[in-house]
Amino acid sequence: VTSMKAVPAHYSHKLAIKRALRLVVVLSVIFCLPFSSGIAITPEAKITTMSLDTQALDELSGLAPSSRNPDLLWAHNDSTWSANLNDLYAITHTGHVRGRVTITGAINVDWEDMLGYTLDGKGYLMVCDVGDNRAVRPESIGTYYVIEEPDISQLADGFTLYIKPVLTFTASFGDGMGARDVEGVAIDTAQRMLYLITKREAVPVLHSTPYPTTQGASLVWNRLGEVQTLAGKWPTAMDFAADGSGVAIVTHTTPYLYYFARKPNQTWLSAINNTPQTFAIPPQKQAEAVTFAKPNVVFLGSEQLPTQLVKVEISTPIPTRSTQTD
Repeated sequence: VTSMKAVPAHYSHKLAIKRALRLVVVLSVIFCLPFSSGIAITPEAKITTMSLDTQALDELSGLAPSSRNPDLLWAHNDSTWSANLNDLYAITHTGHVRGRVTITGAINVDWEDMLGYTLDGKGYLMVCDVGDNRAVRPESIGTYYVIEEPDISQLADGFTLYIKPVLTFTASFGDGMGARDVEGVAIDTAQRMLYLITKREAVPVLHSTPYPTTQGASLVWNRLGEVQTLAGKWPTAMDFAADGSGVAIVTHTTPYLYYFARKPNQTWLSAINNTPQTFAIPPQKQAEAVTFAKPNVVFLGSEQLPTQLVKVEISTPIPTRSTQTD
């Protein structure tokens, strides 16, 4: 007969705690944490990671939705190392490149964001040359190139379509405060307003300016206020949902997608000073692109090879809790 010693009560209690903690960790890995590839599902979102079937987007810095085809996105590189400076790429939601557009007459000093939108019944793409990592642009004068979005029938694998801008304009801060780095620009088509968020300030600042009405316009960004919810986080991309229901932002210092829900008629500054919903995203070398494909579907991109595309399907947007009055 084998004798067994009784296990002290306090030891049994500790063992039970350890087993419970292990179970929590396992469940967290299975249900909550995204992986570098594949799919992760949380109570709030389904996160899918895929690799693009091209190496041309090695410095992916801008993403925008197609306003003519719901299954397409548009993407571009920034200027740091890429040889494809003035090119836009049409890519499917599964990471396949459908075609390439070269913007003729444009200059890529530091393209950092892109907008896809419909205005007056026409679909447009706007490329925002606004980056200023070395603070060399006086008053951070950015140049913006607008083209009419081509129809998918004009695109083909291995074929480049050349398009001239229908609108080119500049915008600066004009407040005597010097250069500022910017990587996030968004549009509210209902207001016919453009919005910009600064990057390298201790507390990011939101600015706005009216959408230009004339070719070659020189606009001035108007300071709206600080974004306290992103203090110290260096925003690298920003987008507004087309229906005005939310804001998506990624940053340089944190591995999260920040989603800010917006109430009807709420100001954008108030919305992004609310408590955001945060989603842990797969490890990225440098997340610098974000866009809404639908009000609850967000795509992210990063500067790296192989180029990854991250899809976040938000299932339970949180109600906004205002910390700033409109």
